[in-house]
Amino acid sequence: IAFIVLSCIYCEGRPARLESSIVYPKVHETRDIKLLRVNKALTLTLERTSTILGDTLTLLEDNGDGIRSQVISTDSIKRGLYQDVKHAASVHLEENGNRVIVEGILGSKLRIEPVRGLSERGDEAVAHRVYTVEAAETYVGDAVHSPSTTHGIALSEREDFADSVLADVCIVVDSVHNNTIIKSGKNLHVYITILMNAVNMRYGQLKRPGFQMKLQCIMRLSDRQERSKFNLQGNSFEYQDFLPQFVEYISSDAFMRYGAVFLFTGRNMLGRAGTSTTGVAYLGTLCTEHRVGIAEDIPGTYSAVRTASHEMLHIVGVLHDGVSPPSSEPGHPGARSCSATDHIMAPRGSAKNSHVLSRCTKQQLAFFFMNHDQRCWKSFSGTLTFVRRRLPGSQITVTAFCKMVHKNGKSGVLHRNCSVKCEPSPPNKGFYAGLDGWSCGDRKMCITGRCLKKEDVVRILID
Repeated sequence: IAFIVLSCIYCEGRPARLESSIVYPKVHETRDIKLLRVNKALTLTLERTSTILGDTLTLLEDNGDGIRSQVISTDSIKRGLYQDVKHAASVHLEENGNRVIVEGILGSKLRIEPVRGLSERGDEAVAHRVYTVEAAETYVGDAVHSPSTTHGIALSEREDFADSVLADVCIVVDSVHNNTIIKSGKNLHVYITILMNAVNMRYGQLKRPGFQMKLQCIMRLSDRQERSKFNLQGNSFEYQDFLPQFVEYISSDAFMRYGAVFLFTGRNMLGRAGTSTTGVAYLGTLCTEHRVGIAEDIPGTYSAVRTASHEMLHIVGVLHDGVSPPSSEPGHPGARSCSATDHIMAPRGSAKNSHVLSRCTKQQLAFFFMNHDQRCWKSFSGTLTFVRRRLPGSQITVTAFCKMVHKNGKSGVLHRNCSVKCEPSPPNKGFYAGLDGWSCGDRKMCITGRCLKKEDVVRILID
């Protein structure tokens, strides 16, 4: 049995003081650390990503006579792809001297993009816009039974247990989304990679098994395809009609190697009763014929990060937090003991920790991979970690930081609110956000702008 799970999700984010502002990002680099200074309120510690892309990416195209494929190298995308896990940032960066171009995700709500048509400063710094993305807060949820011919195997039949699981994913983009991306001047392949890397970062919290996706394929749907294959036109569609057609469409050989196929749409998804939802997915269908999910995305804004994170977890068998285990699956841990208002799998909007996975989610994921055949996902040794155990503050002193980011900086003082005052500077200027890992008091440490007790920090890092 498969289920269709619907969700409409609200994202939280910080820091609000950067909303809708013009900034001139700068990169500061030493041998061991690369900092992206967005402005005085936000500095990212960048690290390269390693999981989301392989060496190649398959591009699919349906010209009416069948689906054709083209394989391209991912070198140029990977070269500029960076992340800051603690800030939930996923960006693509291009550097040429002082000329820095950044686009992507700065946090749960914040986004950054270059401002086209605005002249550069005398030092060649490029103007960027930092803005806030708000997602819908309403929720419409349901679980609809659908036949599935592929079933898991009993727990007793498994001889091994994967430390980490890697699933190959194909992303399909509808014409409304694709056309808007083209008009904005963005590169669709880079855009999708940034978005999916942000999803993967949220899954980095998972251990034994760890779970990550590998972006292997991107397909653009054309207007003609949508009309002929799905009777899809206009700015909205009913997901109940579309989903079976989409499942039928991906049954072709072109999609057989992918563990999940996920659609990003620029349209509004509707139910037959006129209800709306931002996401839909079949439950527990990874590597089966129903292995599909859909998320609304406001093109160019990466608004679908949480919805995609939520729906992909449904595909790997995770229920909403607060839901009892299904009677049809003996031994299923369910999620009854977890709050329905706190985490990624919360069934309602405004979750307090919208980027955090609950204990119930982790238990269900382990149950799914223990009880399902390793048909198209890969296992590999080693646990994927949510945070770097070597925090950036352990690699650079406050004084060295000020010398890097502050004009004529010679020294700095870390305050107990985890802000740094770099000198020389006027009384009310020269303040910067402190780096994670700096000591801010007796047995205390800065983490995401907060001065926390070290025992609380350890709990946060390993939770």
